[in-house]
Amino acid sequence: MFSIAFYLMPENVNAQNTGSISGSIFEKNTQKALPGAVVLIEGTNLATASDVLGRFRILNIPVKTYNLVISSIGFKKITLYNVVVNSGNEKVFTIKIEEETSALGEVVVTGNKRSVSVANLETRLSVQRLTTLEIQSNPGGSFDIRKVIQTLPSVGGGVGGGTFRNNIIIRGGASNEVCFI
Repeated sequence: MFSIAFYLMPENVNAQNTGSISGSIFEKNTQKALPGAVVLIEGTNLATASDVLGRFRILNIPVKTYNLVISSIGFKKITLYNVVVNSGNEKVFTIKIEEETSALGEVVVTGNKRSVSVANLETRLSVQRLTTLEIQSNPGGSFDIRKVIQTLPSVGGGVGGGTFRNNIIIRGGASNEVCFI
């Protein structure tokens, strides 16, 4: 019986030389739990991340004084200095971490005076613009807009069935669907 107690005694002595740290991490402004924040004991390889409720716990920390570093993406890093870890009592912290803000440089927005509207993008292939010079210089047009338009692609009319027609048909549409501006 004495030998069994003697063998268990080193584990009890070892357990007396370690402590633990736990706590919760919250956003300072909203008071919401901060999941995924990293809690690191400086100078050791002991670290953990907070759970979905912002809670964390680190066990089996050798008894000593440490600095506790808390960091999360988008938040200011916090260091708690001189955290004394002792056996018997778990250190419990409530940590409020502040969002990190960064100043951006000046943003200059410039635009073109010509604005493109949806109607222009949809009708761009159906619109043909002719200047007075183009109408005047068209061979055989004789400064007649109807004769000039009939030379454009997908435009019909004029001569049909052996008779001259005075209407213009574009892409098989009716003559009342054509507009001159």
